[in-house]
Amino acid sequence: MPTESLPVLFNKNNPSFKELSVDDHNDLHAFATFRAGQQEAGDIVQEAYLQYLRQDDISLIREPRAFLFRVIANLSTDNWRKAKRRAVVEIDHYELDPDELLSQQPGPEAITSSLLEFDNFLLVLDKLPSFQRHAFILNKIEGLTHVEIAERLGVSSKSIQRYLVSAMEHFADHLDNSQS
Repeated sequence: MPTESLPVLFNKNNPSFKELSVDDHNDLHAFATFRAGQQEAGDIVQEAYLQYLRQDDISLIREPRAFLFRVIANLSTDNWRKAKRRAVVEIDHYELDPDELLSQQPGPEAITSSLLEFDNFLLVLDKLPSFQRHAFILNKIEGLTHVEIAERLGVSSKSIQRYLVSAMEHFADHLDNSQS
């Protein structure tokens, strides 16, 4: 989407939008298009910006981008519900419930959330000492036993047990702290 089509409300001089970029706007528009279709996307994004600016205290919104994505998701859901109330699908004299037509696949929000959690997991994994990281990967990802890992790494099985316990404690500490 070209930059000249940005909404009037998107003003980079406005401190509340300082963190947002043209790429952010394009991502918001793409998300709205995915959720509600091309015809509705522009209106939904514009309404999201309006809802953002209507907040009593914009400074309380720590993540404007995340806020806008949530508003777009909610507006898209509202649009879908309105359309569902109006629509009755008839095929060869059979009425289908629109809920039966919905995909059971995870939506973009769930996928994005999972990817962010996985990225966080990888960051925490990288902070482990190399022997602990290697033992963890061999055990939890490749499914090797303590004895098999010990043979591969040339250490005792008791050492592998200590590495894995330490790695799990590391994950418990860091993953709990990152989600708070």
